Formats: sequence, structure tokens, C-alpha cells
Amino acid sequence: MNKTSIVFAMLLFLYFPSSQALVINSVGDEVIEDFSGFSGTGFSPSPLSGQLDSNTWRVTGLSGGAGSFGGTHDTGDFARGSASGSVSTGGVYSFDLAGSGPSLGVQPTGGDFTAGEVTLRILNDTAMTLNALSVSYDLFILNDQLRSSLFNFSYSHDDLIYTDVLAGETSSAGVADDSPSWEGNNFAFMLSGLNILSSESFYLRWAGDDNSATGSRDQFGLDNIGVTGFADMASTSVPEPESLFLMAAGLLMLGCRRFMAGRT
Repeated sequence: MNKTSIVFAMLLFLYFPSSQALVINSVGDEVIEDFSGFSGTGFSPSPLSGQLDSNTWRVTGLSGGAGSFGGTHDTGDFARGSASGSVSTGGVYSFDLAGSGPSLGVQPTGGDFTAGEVTLRILNDTAMTLNALSVSYDLFILNDQLRSSLFNFSYSHDDLIYTDVLAGETSSAGVADDSPSWEGNNFAFMLSGLNILSSESFYLRWAGDDNSATGSRDQFGLDNIGVTGFADMASTSVPEPESLFLMAAGLLMLGCRRFMAGRT
């Protein structure tokens, strides 16, 4: 490897963080998170089998502490394991939704997820500025308790200021079902007017809290998240490194020719 290649590799390392996210690699192609393999054993920046990547996912509002992007959270409330539902201990689970596979689940209690947040970090890894995102997901509710709980959707450019999506507001019923079973709800939105530059992150958040009534709380399972990035075709793409090198070489050769022509 020559010196130029080494310098270029160092610049790439400095410019692009080593942490990952749910990555959009190409415009118009859907990226899906279905939690396949998740068994409720926590979050880690180098996830083991059964864990989720903490560079991508963050859960806050648990009595065991606040999760963080890039942190290791693999005990207690963050790692309650797998269950089919009807649990009472608060925290994060992998809920098996009527035999359809795992989900990212939460059991709210007085000290867990009231209020709490599940945040997904997305990375624009295309060469385009994304002006819109199509977002869809399934939210399953096991309404086996008397208290009504909220589970609302919002998004953010900077992970500081979030915009609520009214169509993404939902809650469990304030009266328990006679024969409780997982009930699925599909949500789909087009988030427009965005300006997600190439290599920038974007954040989706699901926030839970008490809504009405008293008593114990229902369970929630998040699954089948789909995200598609769209760009204005008038946007200027970022040249590839080889293209930049060839452009610079061409300009240098042109300058040399003009210099030599001026000496004759």
C-alpha cells in the first residue's frame, strides 16, 4: 500500500464512525428489521447471538438505568429473555407473537418504561441527500391488564428534538380482554420534507407511558420495521474516490500541457 492509499484510508476512518446503524445503502430499496435471532438477552456494540446491536438500538426509562448508543446493556431490565407474553416483571423481552417469530417487546411497570423510549438509529449510506422516508412497522399488543398504556411514534434529525406523528399514536384498551391474545396493528407513514445528508444519521422513536385507569400494564411487541429512503433526483451525488483522483490527475495534466505550450 502506497502513502497515498494509507492517508486516504486514515481519512476514511476519521470521517466515518466505526459504529453501525440500520443502514440505507441505496435509494428506493427497503431495509427491514424483523428481529430474527433476537432472544431478549440485551444490547451490545458487538452483539452476541440473541442480542441487538446497541449502535442501532437504545432503550431508556428502565429502573436498571438508561441505555445508550454503543453501550453494553445485557443484564436485568435490558435482558428479560424470551416469552410468549403474560409476564409481570418489567423490562425488555423477545416476545414470540403467536408463533410468528421474535419481536422487540416491553413490559411496562411502575418503574419500567413509564415513561420510556425505544430509539432506532438509521444511517444514510447512499451518495444522495434523502428528502423522504417511507416507514412501516407492526405493533402488537397483549391487552391482559386493566391499565391503558401509550405507544407513540416520532422522528428526529439530531436525537434531541423529535416530531410526533399523529397517525402513529396508539394505546392499549383500559379494560382487559376476556381471552387476551396478541393483536397486531400495522402502521405506515411517508416522512417528507427531510434533509438527511449522505453519511448522516436519522432517528425513529417509540415512546411509552401510562394513559388511563390503574393497575398492571399490558405488553407491547414491535416487529417488521421497514424503512425506504427517497431522494430528489436533482440532488448532486458525491463523486467516488477514484473519480476524484482521475479528475485531479486530468486537471494536473491539462495544466502541465498549457505550461509547456506557453514556453514554446
